[in-house]
Formats: sequence, structure tokens, C-alpha cells
Amino acid sequence: MSDVQMAEANPDSAPQMEVKKPVTDGSDIPEKDWKFYFFPANVTIVLHRNFCKFSLLVGVYYCIQFVCCCGSTNFYSSTARLNTCTLAGVKTTGEAASMVLDKAILISGIFHLIEWVRCTILLTVVCLNVNLMHAWYFLMCNSVLGFVAFIYCLMVYLSPMGVACGADGS
Repeated sequence: MSDVQMAEANPDSAPQMEVKKPVTDGSDIPEKDWKFYFFPANVTIVLHRNFCKFSLLVGVYYCIQFVCCCGSTNFYSSTARLNTCTLAGVKTTGEAASMVLDKAILISGIFHLIEWVRCTILLTVVCLNVNLMHAWYFLMCNSVLGFVAFIYCLMVYLSPMGVACGADGS
């Protein structure tokens, strides 16, 4: 006799309880290879499940990139970049003085702007569980630009003309 037939035969009987599987600690779940977790769909799930940790971490990095992006914009548009630079007795003013640091500020600004967009994408993945990891992985080539911008900025700022413009401009 089936459960339905028994229930129809004896309407006063207690309903049959469904037997549930015992909850485990997750040790019976097989581990995957580390490459498995870097696939865009899988990393999206991992990031979203650890929402609090990753949203705080990425949120701080987002704020840092935003401040750096605004800072480079501020330096690029500042009138102090037109100050007089003096090197070996030769004074340079106006746009010629500005050209010393302009390219370094521009390259670092472009890097920080792209990195800020990358942080926005990663925050969207973490907070909204939207799989945008393909775009984030593609924009990872921005790291090369960041390294080049860092080296170039050091070269310009530590050059004799960069030091002269920095000393006169402050």
C-alpha cells in the first residue's frame, strides 16, 4: 500500500515525515584543482559567497584608486605646473616647464583611471553576483601600464629637470 493510499484509508493518521540527509561539515565535497576556481563563473561565486571580506578589501582599494585618479587630475590641471624651473642657470617657464612632468602625470592618471574602472567591475562582481570577470581579466593588462607608468614617473621626477621643477614649484 502506498503513502497516498494509506492517507486516504486513514485520514486521522499522522502525516509521514520525510527523512532528511544529515548535514555534513563539507569534508565529503571533493576538492577541485586550483585552476578551476579561476574560471570566471567560479570566481564570481567564491567572491560573492565571501561578500563581507571581499567587499571591504576591494572597497578600500576602490577608494585608493579613486583618490589617485582625482589626484592625478588635480596635478595635471594645477597652475603650479607652469611655475619657473631653473636648471644650470637656464629658466624655463609656462608650457615648456609644464612639459617636464605632464607626460608622467598623464600616464599615471590613465593607469589609475583604468584601475578605478577595474575596481568598479570587481565590486559589481562581489556585491551583485554579476559575472563580469571576463572584462576584469581582460583589463589585467593594465598592470603592465602601471609598471611602465611607475618606472617612467620615477625617471622623470628624479631627472635633473624634474628635480629642478619640483624644487621651484613647491
